[in-house]
Amino acid sequence: MRSQSGFTLIELMVAMALSLLLILAAISLLLTNQRSVETQRAVMGVHDELRFSVEMLMRAVRTSDAVLSTSDAGRLALSGGTLSPSCASEGQDFWVEVTDQGLACGPVGEPEAAVLFPLAQELIFSYGHDDNATGSVNGFHPQAAADPADTLAVRFDYTVSSSSARSPVTQNLRFHATVRSLVLARREFAQ
Repeated sequence: MRSQSGFTLIELMVAMALSLLLILAAISLLLTNQRSVETQRAVMGVHDELRFSVEMLMRAVRTSDAVLSTSDAGRLALSGGTLSPSCASEGQDFWVEVTDQGLACGPVGEPEAAVLFPLAQELIFSYGHDDNATGSVNGFHPQAAADPADTLAVRFDYTVSSSSARSPVTQNLRFHATVRSLVLARREFAQ
């Protein structure tokens, strides 16, 4: 019998099968890691947009002179204050709403909109009225008060969503802001 050196066919096939399993496991791990990174980026994008837009909306309400009586559950209209130079000139009345393109704003009376935050999906406004002249909010309503001086606060039910990841990321948040000048004026009057 002759002596043969090397591997048998079975040994080669077993080695190839093991190598294939290791390569498949490495690819699976790589794809899982890539999906995780995509999801984390989408979550960070949603959180960043939510944080910036919430701060901007709260500042707009706080610095405004009044919530206009044309405000309803789908559109907030403010007198004075600042939101963004792309919305309106300093001190000019402006509106804010969610359109099919995202969170948009513009000067009151003009339909043209500037899209500020494209990931915004829904924004429902409720208005805190001082119905009995106590200087405090008695409840939230879907329509602003007829007298702009009676709407002291705005509550926001806000949804931001990203569909860029393989699994969509959605964040809901409820927050409120007060019209500082009106609240302070009523407190001074009450003292």
